[in-house]
Amino acid sequence: MKKYLPFLLIFLTASVIFLPQFLIKVRLICKSQYGECPPDLAPKLQTLNDKNLIQAKKKTAKILKDDPLVLDYSMQFKFPDVLEVNLLIKKPSFAFQDKNTGKIYTVDEEGKVLSEKDDTSLPLVIQEGADVNLFALKIMAGVFAMYQVRTGEIAGKQSLAGFAGKSLVVELPGSIRVIFPLESADSDVMLGALRLVYARVQNDKENKYSEIDLRFKNPVLR
Repeated sequence: MKKYLPFLLIFLTASVIFLPQFLIKVRLICKSQYGECPPDLAPKLQTLNDKNLIQAKKKTAKILKDDPLVLDYSMQFKFPDVLEVNLLIKKPSFAFQDKNTGKIYTVDEEGKVLSEKDDTSLPLVIQEGADVNLFALKIMAGVFAMYQVRTGEIAGKQSLAGFAGKSLVVELPGSIRVIFPLESADSDVMLGALRLVYARVQNDKENKYSEIDLRFKNPVLR
């Protein structure tokens, strides 16, 4: 009997540690650095209530790893039945709206769509479709930072696929229409050019110009 006693103790210890994890039905509580769990994510996690601890942890980890909103997370079991999930949520930098559906999408610095919203305070690009044009989003964010103009629109020939033949159009104070290309080596260079040309237009006392076209090597004033 003494020979098997160590094995029995190991078995009993393991049972005490691991068996409750299969028996306990958890209540899942989700928090983020902003307080509540993001509304896009909360319903997915709520489906795991009343699962056992092992299942809840495994499925929670999968949901969070697959969600573009989540930068990092941790889980902690609190006696008697609470599984607390703490999230570090990515902060969106840009937003665009699909004219066809009215849906607004938030986007991170890398151009990844994070969430779908009904409204946003972020600089907004209005466009046809839900493809991300990161260059246009960066331009719009720069325009907002310089001139507090929050909205621009991607316009052009609708017969062409994607963003081909289209431009970002923004209305600046003074009724100045600015046309940006949707492809350029550097958004900062484009914004720098805008700053210089717009200052020139503002200093023109005759108000000869109402449009700045930045699609060419040398900006065109009309």
